[in-house]
Amino acid sequence: MTETTNDKPQIAENVLERIRKCLAMAADKRGNENEIAAAARQAEALLRKYNLEASDIIMEELKGAEGIEVRFAASPSVNGGFVKRMPTWAQHLAVVTCEFFDCHVMITSNAKFGQVLKFVGYKTDVEVCNWTFSYLMEAIKRFSHNYAQLNPNPTRLLSSSYRAGVVHGIITVLRQAKTEKEKVVSNNSSSTALVVAKRRAIEDRFGKFNYGTSKGRERDWSAYLQGEADGKTVNVKATAIRGASKTNAKQLT
Repeated sequence: MTETTNDKPQIAENVLERIRKCLAMAADKRGNENEIAAAARQAEALLRKYNLEASDIIMEELKGAEGIEVRFAASPSVNGGFVKRMPTWAQHLAVVTCEFFDCHVMITSNAKFGQVLKFVGYKTDVEVCNWTFSYLMEAIKRFSHNYAQLNPNPTRLLSSSYRAGVVHGIITVLRQAKTEKEKVVSNNSSSTALVVAKRRAIEDRFGKFNYGTSKGRERDWSAYLQGEADGKTVNVKATAIRGASKTNAKQLT
């Protein structure tokens, strides 16, 4: 399709509206995992289309205050309650989810929920990033609940090992998807320049982000590997990724 400069604002608005409809559709399909995953994948594909077709508009918005937005993530607590200290596994997941959507994340304190995650990035990126993180959090809680039902009265070590495996499995899928995304971006000079512009705009407002690495913890490896296999089935992209090597997971400092 041939487009003119005057067409781009309308193209951008149409794509943005379709992204929001995808996310709304996914939110309405809580009981149907396949439909939720399909909607999430479509939203991510539309986001890539928007970044490609409206790169000049985004560049202009990044120069102003309206380009970068802040979104607060859902509480990592199972019941949505107070979190005294942000769990390491939630930090790992947040960092990698943000990497995929060209965003960043920080920890801040809230009187009602304790420590909370705060996502920052270009307004459309951060909207989809925040929703995706919430979707993945729900998947982790669901997997953990099902595992507990199959393993009555699991020890804390067993439960934490399984959850850590689920998180690592999801992170494996996200990182593979990011690698594939970067291959596409590297072949387009406008997309590459846009990634750099987004990073600069975020750092101009919030400063540089430094993520530390966490040390290995005691694990029940049988539970961990089961969790990892389950986590890799989460539909962040069209197919689950298998066989990735283990690396130190990033967390906030």
